[in-house]
Amino acid sequence: MTQNDADNWMVGVHNDIMASPNGSIYIPFADVNDESRIFDYRLTYEKGAAIIHTMRHIINNDSIFFNVLKGFLQQHAYSTATGDDFKNFISSYTGIDFTTFFDEWYYGEGYPTYSIVWNQVNDSLFFTLSSISSAPTITPFFHLPVEIKFSNGTQDTTIRFNHQYNNQNFAIHIPFNVTNLTIDPKNYIVNKVGTITTGIDNLSNTQFSLFPNPCSEKLYISSNTKTLDVKIYDIYGQLIMQDKSKNEINISNLKSGIYFIEIDNFRQKFIKQ
Repeated sequence: MTQNDADNWMVGVHNDIMASPNGSIYIPFADVNDESRIFDYRLTYEKGAAIIHTMRHIINNDSIFFNVLKGFLQQHAYSTATGDDFKNFISSYTGIDFTTFFDEWYYGEGYPTYSIVWNQVNDSLFFTLSSISSAPTITPFFHLPVEIKFSNGTQDTTIRFNHQYNNQNFAIHIPFNVTNLTIDPKNYIVNKVGTITTGIDNLSNTQFSLFPNPCSEKLYISSNTKTLDVKIYDIYGQLIMQDKSKNEINISNLKSGIYFIEIDNFRQKFIKQ
């Protein structure tokens, strides 16, 4: 099987899973004698395989991922194991807590549909990532790292974002003019894409000023707000610093590079020297 064959197979698996908005991998005790449920191809086999693929994406290290699979098989050789056994094993081995993931993807039901509203100002790109669950009363939200590919036909870059709540705002540095965004380009997540549109929102509007910029130690903020809830993000959209400040913030501990500062849902770029 080639990589293209594997990619096409996964597309088919995801489409089969999303043929119905509901369905859990977990088999409750009441259904343990129901052969049609135990061997349900869409849920037990296809969705079961798909979430293993998503866990590979979360771990983001194939060497560790395949060692997890080998180690779990060796530990439970010639015996039985449950979904919780695998959750505990992979969490212990990787140091990543998979409890929420299992609650949403193993015990939970459905899948997300992602949408993006974005705009670019020079080399700063701002976007809002939202999602709708196909089974909102059972699993209202899916907490996952989501990869987004930014491209223009000749240049592209793919960045991973930690999607932790609906309508989450991000700001990143992109050194070329972007014309297209692709959600989950490698198809790691069972998902649909809703809309990807350009628009103007608060993220790119200037409601405060920063100086000096570039800066090495103290960054001063000019704003009409007396007490500021300041959040600083790296170029990948990850929150790395949060502080309550009147008009200044010490950034001396930050590594040199490009950052975004957010105050009251408005963001600006600054450079740490």
